[in-house]
Amino acid sequence: MSVELGMLAAKDVVRVRSLLERNGLPVALKTPLGVEALMSAMTRDKKVRAGKLKFVAMKGLGNAVTVNEVAKERVSALWVEVGAC
Repeated sequence: MSVELGMLAAKDVVRVRSLLERNGLPVALKTPLGVEALMSAMTRDKKVRAGKLKFVAMKGLGNAVTVNEVAKERVSALWVEVGAC
């Protein structure tokens, strides 16, 4: 999401993904989960304010920021990219 929002370079994602994989950490869902169930669960997250989803995004490695406006369709598509169905 951070890359798509223009906040993080794609090369940084490759770097972090490679580090995670080298250390045996997951970079995708092990078992496909339904996008609708995931989206529903996200509405119960502690960062939700006034019914709006908030996300922690990266503005460069080591610099986390809160993002308020991300289209639900884009969030759903990102879930699919990591193995949701």
